[in-house]
Amino acid sequence: RSVITRVEAELPAEEALRTALRLGDSCLIIGEVRSSLRGDQEVLVVHDGILKRMQIADVEKIRDENLLVPTLDKSYKVRLEKLHHFVKHPKRKLFVEVVTQTGRRVTVTPEHSVFTVKDFKVVEMKAEDLKPGDKIVIPAKLPSGFYDIEYLDLTKILQDFRLEGVEEYVRKAIKKVGWKKACKLLGISDVYMYLRPEKKKCRIPVKKFKKLMRAANLKFELENVRIKNVTSKELPALLPINNDVCRFLGYYVSEGWCEKDKLVLSNSKEEIIDDIISIAKKYFYTRPRVRKTKGWGESYQVVFNHSPLRALIIKLGCGRVSREKRIPPIIYGLSENKIYAFLEGLYRGDGCLVVSESSGNTLKYSTKSLNLANDLMYLLLSLGIVATFRKRYDKRYDNWLYEVVVKRRKDVRKMLSNMDLLVQKELVEKQFSHSTLNTFSFDPVILAQHVRLKRKFRHLKRLGRCSKYYLQKVVNECEVDDEIRKFADGEFFIDEVKDVRFVISRWPEYVYDLSVNPTENFIGGFGGILLHNTEALALFEAMRVGALANVVAGTIHGESAFGVYDRVVPDLGVPPTSFKAIDLITIC
Repeated sequence: RSVITRVEAELPAEEALRTALRLGDSCLIIGEVRSSLRGDQEVLVVHDGILKRMQIADVEKIRDENLLVPTLDKSYKVRLEKLHHFVKHPKRKLFVEVVTQTGRRVTVTPEHSVFTVKDFKVVEMKAEDLKPGDKIVIPAKLPSGFYDIEYLDLTKILQDFRLEGVEEYVRKAIKKVGWKKACKLLGISDVYMYLRPEKKKCRIPVKKFKKLMRAANLKFELENVRIKNVTSKELPALLPINNDVCRFLGYYVSEGWCEKDKLVLSNSKEEIIDDIISIAKKYFYTRPRVRKTKGWGESYQVVFNHSPLRALIIKLGCGRVSREKRIPPIIYGLSENKIYAFLEGLYRGDGCLVVSESSGNTLKYSTKSLNLANDLMYLLLSLGIVATFRKRYDKRYDNWLYEVVVKRRKDVRKMLSNMDLLVQKELVEKQFSHSTLNTFSFDPVILAQHVRLKRKFRHLKRLGRCSKYYLQKVVNECEVDDEIRKFADGEFFIDEVKDVRFVISRWPEYVYDLSVNPTENFIGGFGGILLHNTEALALFEAMRVGALANVVAGTIHGESAFGVYDRVVPDLGVPPTSFKAIDLITIC
């Protein structure tokens, strides 16, 4: 590891090791890095443009060479990088669960590295060495706008439905391939059944239409095409993904549910009900039914008897009932304006703005769905907002409620300036914040090497401690070098370890890791924690590329020579021809 970390340039680990060999190290002794995550731990990946949270054990199932991973680069900015390698390590029983003050948590093997701060740098630290009160680095920003689609092609999502308005394309296809071949291709007796007069028309299914277009080698446009079932209401085949539709999805996630054959949204505010109806008429070609209900007070229910819309909501991953609710994955890659529109609908439902002279301003969202709370923590990171997670037991409903809390005044103002929550409250101006979050300690001597302090900041020499927010103010007003400016403006947040627990699993289980070159980190866990990636493949590469003038040796865990082969070739993905570069295996 010392060889890798000595190279300051942003290079892949194997390239750094080759450089070390060229610089004259005649002998390298390499120990295997086995740091890993438990298989049920979630990591962030971008697949087909969609940001997904998925268990790390399932990443192996994705056969995509262009799989992207959010990662913190050497300039301390979060960007998307290609996943270099997926690694499956031998079974383990001992794990460490790390919990932070903002409610984030992750379970890793004891030797897996997370990140902390030291001397105005982000540095590694093993999970087993952490203790309560230690600083731990989490992302402060996630990429957004990388998949800002204008329309959603519903023919790719609702493939079990039928199409209206494609008759001309069907005629052209029949003329090109012939009636007999078209009938055989679609498995029907008469393809002209899709071209009958209106009252007798049988609309063509999505899958059969696309099959026919491919056979005829015809391109088609979907601007005036509608998607529906036999007698159902319609949706446009190209659904606009704009602020209105995003806000509707927010309304549903917060206040909606699915019944057997309908979709229902509920709220007590007439402005919200009118907004839902307006969106439905404009984009979903329907006017829903509204009914007034009484329970914990008067409210309105908006009822959609609309099977394509109900199916779309489920396919997008919004969930059917409150405990299953999720944020649709397509939201994460949209522009910030559309994300705010979604959050506007979400917070108008189950959000709450609390203004107090004693505790300040709090924007809070409550839900019964733990997954939704986790989703919201990640989505707020897309806007550069670090939220806090907490839970409480609700005796009235006899279940747990999960809360996502935004407390920092600047973040609350930012959200309220981009969302209309239909509430009129003046924010409280508190002079000081006593939070220990995003704060760190430093050596005043090291500080003096990076910045020439003005008189009003000289108290930092005495305190040796400040928040990253305050450091940004120092950097903007004082003469500083590039290193401390990079640290102050970096897209990371300094959280604090709340608890560290050693966990022994009942049965040994496989553990997993990701390799991301050249940044060597990825984001995972509940709420998002920055994690160090594996270097096992790079270490084997160092052994393989050792020149004749060098002695390169390493350790790897295996019960026999065959066990070593299994660790290197299937697990690390090393070609068998490269494995032949090993001259000697000594079993100890």
